Amino acid sequence: MLDFTCLAVVESVVNDIQYVRVYYQNQDRRIKESCFDTKNGWYARGQDVVVTAKLYSPIAVSSWDKGKQIRIYYLNDQNKICERVGTANSPGAPSAWENGCVFDVKVLPDSQLGVARFGRDDANISVFYQKEGGHLGEIKYQKRADEWNPSRTEFPKAYSGSSIYATSAKPAGEVRLYYQDIGRTIKEHYMKKGGVWEPGDDNIPNVVLAPKASISVLSRGYENKPSDLLIQVFSVRHDNKLIGMAYDQEDGGWEAKAKEYVNTLVPSSSGFSAVAACGNVKEGLISVFYQSEANIIAKYSLGEQKRSPLGIPTSLDIDTGNHTKTDDGNVKDDAKYSGNNNAIPAGDSNDRAIPTSAIESGFGLAYAIQEHTWTTNTDKVPPVTSLKTSPPIQQGYTSVIGFNEDSRWSSFIYGGLMIDTKQGKAVNHRGYLYAKVGGDYSFSVPQVQYDLTLLWVGETALKDYDTDNAFIVYKRPESGAWPSAITKTMHCYKGSYTPIRIITMCYSGTFYLDFTIKAPDGTMVLSGKKPQAYDWIKQHSPRGDLVNATPFPHFGKEI
Repeated sequence: MLDFTCLAVVESVVNDIQYVRVYYQNQDRRIKESCFDTKNGWYARGQDVVVTAKLYSPIAVSSWDKGKQIRIYYLNDQNKICERVGTANSPGAPSAWENGCVFDVKVLPDSQLGVARFGRDDANISVFYQKEGGHLGEIKYQKRADEWNPSRTEFPKAYSGSSIYATSAKPAGEVRLYYQDIGRTIKEHYMKKGGVWEPGDDNIPNVVLAPKASISVLSRGYENKPSDLLIQVFSVRHDNKLIGMAYDQEDGGWEAKAKEYVNTLVPSSSGFSAVAACGNVKEGLISVFYQSEANIIAKYSLGEQKRSPLGIPTSLDIDTGNHTKTDDGNVKDDAKYSGNNNAIPAGDSNDRAIPTSAIESGFGLAYAIQEHTWTTNTDKVPPVTSLKTSPPIQQGYTSVIGFNEDSRWSSFIYGGLMIDTKQGKAVNHRGYLYAKVGGDYSFSVPQVQYDLTLLWVGETALKDYDTDNAFIVYKRPESGAWPSAITKTMHCYKGSYTPIRIITMCYSGTFYLDFTIKAPDGTMVLSGKKPQAYDWIKQHSPRGDLVNATPFPHFGKEI
């Protein structure tokens, strides 16, 4: 991913299942999508290219119809505001993307974008931008006329390159627009029901933000009475701190002071970390996405006052021939998706269901899918050191392990990994074996593995791993008989934490991994099926802060 990328998020809740999509930009300028749902957890769609935009393009997103309809607004290389239309067959399913409108308005080169839907059935759309003179501008879509038109409203002047965030309070049809003024504080502009704009509440805490600080807003409208209005505003202060400001109309309006949360990515000439929030304002169950460090999109949970370790999984682009470029340089899908390509055959999901609560609590392995440099299958075991610097194509967490192309384990366990990208790829797992009982633990690699499976235990698993110091090496031979299944044991004292790393690499052909860890009392600690208990395998050692620290380096930076 691109450091200091703009971030945007949309959320829907359907039949008590939460669906989240986070959008960001990669170094190759493509806007990408990482996804979450409460059944499968986090995953990244490595091949799901939304669109190619100008470098450091703003990203504004709106969704409706249970998350099946998505609109993304961005700037192209000609500095034109463009619309990308996504349609899915069901909540959480991959979207089929196509180009929408291109708006012929003059936009400040470093303009940001905002979008709001309002009116009856939220059928009207407003896209906000910054004009060349510094004032904000608006393009409106009216459902009744079925057309877009520039607004004649005179909006205030904003800080050059100010973040722009618009939110509508339902069902009143009001829109609140938040931006950074010349003094780098947050201001509100307010559209009353009926379409009349006026300055908003001037009692927002007077906090000096970072230059061009990202702004994200959540609101809850008038469900029963006007005093129901709740607003949460998130941004980055001048000292690099993620902050929040709260409004409760029933409690008298804006709180006097902003709340401090966590530090964000150390700024550079490219700017400061972006922020994007989603969740339930009334219940206080809010997630704020931001960059905590290079190449990491972290998730801060306000309800738990903590951030998720290692961030959400993000993806690099995989060129599999499934996309072609249009004349304007954008990417389109050659084939439309039909339903969820990652669907699991009946029977698999029950055996391999991973409660999100277990992953959020720090149980399970961290994994990364990476490219390797193994190009010739000889009887010599290939080196794996290239994985130490190979950027993750996809990463996440799992409490089960396994890759069986025939039964589609991989689609469930590893989320968005597509089967046809297997060749030239490695799946790199790591974590800690927590010895709930003392004794000999058995590590087993059954027969028939495609093409290479390695295990490290102890300190070598942290970052000094290589084929020469692996605890288990199982490799498909160039020719001749397959090796027998391998089982080795290691004594672990009760209460100890032992680092483990399991890597499987595919050279060619079928990708298959089967691996088990069994405790001295017979408990199956790790396998391709849901474990009897989740607390045998942990993402972190007990050293330091269990939420924010781990002795493992980040994937791709293990030297």
